[in-house]
Amino acid sequence: MFEIMGRKYASVTCADVVLYDLVCGNPVAKFDTLKLSSIEQTADTNDVQGGKGNPVLARIASNKQVNLSIQDAVMSMTYLAVVTGGEVVTSGENTAIRVAYNEKVKAEDTGLTLTHAMPAGTTLWLAEVKDGIISERKARFDVAEGETSVQTIALADQNWRPSDYTIEAGKEYQVFYSYDITTAEQAKELTVFSDVFAKTYRLVGDTELYNTYTGRNDALQIEVPRFALDSNYTFELNADGTAAVFDMNGAALADDEKRLIIYRIYNGEEVGEATECIEGASL
Repeated sequence: MFEIMGRKYASVTCADVVLYDLVCGNPVAKFDTLKLSSIEQTADTNDVQGGKGNPVLARIASNKQVNLSIQDAVMSMTYLAVVTGGEVVTSGENTAIRVAYNEKVKAEDTGLTLTHAMPAGTTLWLAEVKDGIISERKARFDVAEGETSVQTIALADQNWRPSDYTIEAGKEYQVFYSYDITTAEQAKELTVFSDVFAKTYRLVGDTELYNTYTGRNDALQIEVPRFALDSNYTFELNADGTAAVFDMNGAALADDEKRLIIYRIYNGEEVGEATECIEGASL
């Protein structure tokens, strides 16, 4: 419990957070599945001492810092984009996203038929499988640049390497290849570059506080004019079914007016909206 503007409040829920671009002002990302959002302020203090007994005469504060921690319950490409500084590319008619794929295929007399078509300029690797184990005997098939995509490969196709490798009809093989996704909005891709880092944003968080005086929830808005997001993140994949969480940490930087953080508390849908009362109403 804490006190704001003469009223005592209890923090009972998390905040929804929106990040805005500092240059254009447009919203970049919204996070509404947070498990935790916290603010920590620290400052250094230097004591001025003197006189008999060397008492503390004054305390001078400096080096104020405000750090923010945000923890999301779910992962999204938006999350990865903001913490890496990358941009998300979405598949479409003119934007192909290439995906690595592997599967077990049984050779038929007509050849090896793949689930997806191999695009030009790609390679398929084939390995024999025995008792679930991939053997060392492997072959490759290349689709040359400029050729049409290939989905069924003849057993005796001349592009198999080594050329004397024999693929037997009725036998199961493990194949490794790539295919392109061009269907609109079906795939997204984010590339992380070594020289690109998380940016600085304007952060606005909206939550509710329980007003112990009125017994109602009041709205609390927290604005950080310049939120410098850390580029550190951890991406965990758990086998035991435990849902991983995704952290976003950063610091509030002073803006041109030396502002680090702004708190706004209000009730109703709009700031300053008066609460409607019914005359004569009683509990």
